Formats: sequence, structure tokens, C-alpha cells
Amino acid sequence: MTHKALQLEQEEALLNFRGSFFFYVLLPPIILEAGLSLKTQLFVDNLGSIMAFAVVGTLVSTWVVSASMRWAAETELIGLQDSPLLPIYCHLFGALISATDPVATIALFGSSRFRTDPLLHSLINGESVLNDAVAIVLFSTLTHHLHEEEPRLISMGILGHFGVVLFGSVVMGVAAGALLSWCFCSSNDLTRFPDYEIAGMFLGAYLTFSVTQLLGLSGITALFCFGVVLAHYNWYNLSEPSKVSSKVIFGTIAKLAEAGVFVYLGVVAALSIGRFHWHGGCIFFALLAIIVARAAHVFPLSLMLNLCRRTRKISNNMSVVMWVSGLRGAIAFALSLRVPCEGREYLRGSEACRNSDLLVTTTISIVLATTMVLCL
Repeated sequence: MTHKALQLEQEEALLNFRGSFFFYVLLPPIILEAGLSLKTQLFVDNLGSIMAFAVVGTLVSTWVVSASMRWAAETELIGLQDSPLLPIYCHLFGALISATDPVATIALFGSSRFRTDPLLHSLINGESVLNDAVAIVLFSTLTHHLHEEEPRLISMGILGHFGVVLFGSVVMGVAAGALLSWCFCSSNDLTRFPDYEIAGMFLGAYLTFSVTQLLGLSGITALFCFGVVLAHYNWYNLSEPSKVSSKVIFGTIAKLAEAGVFVYLGVVAALSIGRFHWHGGCIFFALLAIIVARAAHVFPLSLMLNLCRRTRKISNNMSVVMWVSGLRGAIAFALSLRVPCEGREYLRGSEACRNSDLLVTTTISIVLATTMVLCL
């Protein structure tokens, strides 16, 4: 085999990567660190509003995007081919593109050039980390209904499965975090070994993730809840060296994982030019759809929540900032790689993968557009 042929084969293998490495290696550290670094008091104080934006908002956004994409596909505006799986493809894209990026959002609104209001900061950051978990659960639920004859997003089967998976994952994460916190609290000698403390947290996190996945639930959701419980209860059980070291270690691993995702995104974007299926109309229409979809849940939910909030209200300016703060990133891209091809041929760039290719390239374009435009 010539050097050029070997290089082409390696590039094909890279482009046909299915995304399992992201979900089982790169995403867990990102989600765990998001849970550990969460400001729990502000999060708890605004939990109702955050859950409304994360759960109801994600469902509304998914429905608006999927309905818009299906209409555009049927009118042949965006290049998606008509097929029996087209409706569920649109639902999958709506779910994955509704996942905002917590690391980019927290980095942007936590920087020194933004004097973010504490309430706004809590709502945006809390929504971004929970929204990812909800979007992943919804995406996984939809993949279980991939071959239904008439797949509908709003159906008792899908919503019931979604509710069971989300609730079960939250219970798993909270229970695991509480159990590990109790173990640390009961062990008086463990504080003498900071390396064991950090290793115990790390192993406990991956054990929680693995067991939850084996039970058919969402390991990412459980891992986030696990991190929140540890941050709120286990922090006081750690020795002083572990308090400092754990923040640095878990933060560094998360940033390396996030960088790895974006490096791979850039490589795929460069190699896919001329190989994947691209469609400018699909990218433009999807951008327009997510803008409308975010407005469709941010502003109505803000008005309804203000009727129930006894403390500070969500102002119009805050609603506008929340509307434009929907950066898409690692999770949306990783989910797009898990959209299956329609035929048995799983070669990216083939006609069997035309629709899934378009969803991948559209997601790449939206991630680059939202991240670069909003960060400037």
C-alpha cells in the first residue's frame, strides 16, 4: 500500500469515527467538573427557574427546530432527502442542537470583561449544565424509537421513556454522591492521604457513570448530579491539600477534554470539505431555526416564571442576554456523530449517509458560528 493510500485510509477512519470515545472518555470529565464547580447556593435558590429553562425549554426548542427542519426538508430547501427516517432525523437534530455548551458559556460569562448580574449568571450557567444532560437524555430516548413507523416527538411513549430515564439518572447520581460523601465522612484517617481522596472521587465518578449506563439510564446526567452532591456535602470532608488539588486536577482534565473535542471538530471540519455532504441552505435555515426556537422558550418562560417568583424578577434585558447566550459546542458535535446512517453502508460521504452527513456538517458550522460570533 502506497503512502498516499495509507494516508487516505487513515483520514477515512478518522472521519467515520462514531463518537463513542467522546461519550465514554471526553464528556464525563467535562460534566463532572461542571457539577463540582457549580455555585450550589445560587443554583438551589433558583432551581425552579433553572429546571424550567433546562427541561421545558429543551423540549420546546427541540420541537420548534425539528418541526422547522422537517417542513424545510419536505419543501426541498435544505438538501435533506425524503425517507422513512426523515422525521426522526429532524427530531434527533432538534435534540442535539438544543444542547448549549457549559464550558464555553461559563468561560464567557465568568470572564472579567463581563460584570454579570448574580441572578443572570446563575440562570445562564445553571441552564447550560442541566440543558446538556436533558438534551442527551432526549437524544438517547429518540434513538430507541428510531424505527417507529410514525415517530412523534410529543408522544406518551417518548415522553414517558424520557421521564423515566431522567428521573432514574438523577436518583442514581444523588444516591452515589451521598454514599461517597458518607464514606468520606465516616473515615477519619482518609484525610491523611490526599492522593487517596482524589482517587476515590475520580473512581467513584466513573463507577457511577458506568453503572448508570449499564442500567440503560443516562450516565452523563447521573455524573452531573454526583458532582453537585459532592460539591455541596463532600467538600467539607476533604483535607486542605485535597480541596486545592481536586479543583486544579478536575478543572485541568475537563479543559483538556474540551480542547480535545474542539481539536477533533477542527480536524473533521478541515477533512470533510469535499468529502462530506454540505448544504449552505441547511446551515442558514438551521441557524435561523435555533434562534427562533430559543426565543420561543426564553421569553414566554421568563414571563410565566415572573408570575411565580417572590424574589427578584427576570428583567427584559436578562431575557435578551439569555436568548443570545446559547452557545453550541462539544456535546452538540459529539451527539451529531451518533446520528446513524440510513443504510448498511456507514461510510461518511456515501449516499447512504447523506442526511446524517448534512446534520454533522450543519452542527459543525453552527458550533463555529455561535462560539466565534458570541465570543468576539
